[in-house]
Amino acid sequence: MRLTLKKSTKCPTDHSKVYIPTEQIPKWERWSSSSSLQNQVKAVIDREQMVIKREQSMRAAQGALRIRARELDRRAAALADEQATLNLASNILQADAATLNATVEEIDQREASVSRRETAADEAGLGDGDGGFAFQKCCICYEHDARVAFGPCGHLACCEEHATGLDRCPICRVTIGARLKIFAAGH
Repeated sequence: MRLTLKKSTKCPTDHSKVYIPTEQIPKWERWSSSSSLQNQVKAVIDREQMVIKREQSMRAAQGALRIRARELDRRAAALADEQATLNLASNILQADAATLNATVEEIDQREASVSRRETAADEAGLGDGDGGFAFQKCCICYEHDARVAFGPCGHLACCEEHATGLDRCPICRVTIGARLKIFAAGH
């Protein structure tokens, strides 16, 4: 703090000292003694040091905040990468689920088709009721099981007794080139 003195006049009694009337010194510049001046200077210095310490601590806090902000930015980038990976994995899983659902549906359709065929075979007398094979009846006598297949057509149409007397297949009328006796497992 700087003190400015007004025009002084000499003290009337002592000519060696400068006398300034109190009313001419502004209130903020009046000092009652040199010790109070020292106290005030010390207080100003203390305040300046406190301001400097605050500035230093603020700079340190700002530096720490910048470091923390960089760490948070890196973590946010890592989380964004992780989210992208999870989204990709989710899309792959959804595609796999759709493929599996289509496969299950196809298997269900095939099972239904096989079931319909077995039912049709059972109704036509070609099955034994549980999906196994049972001989159909001879197309000539309708009494015995058809156990002879004709070649080259492969039709299984007659019993052994009637198959020996035929020259042509009774189903497709192709000339019989070979006769093959058919045995079922367990017969």
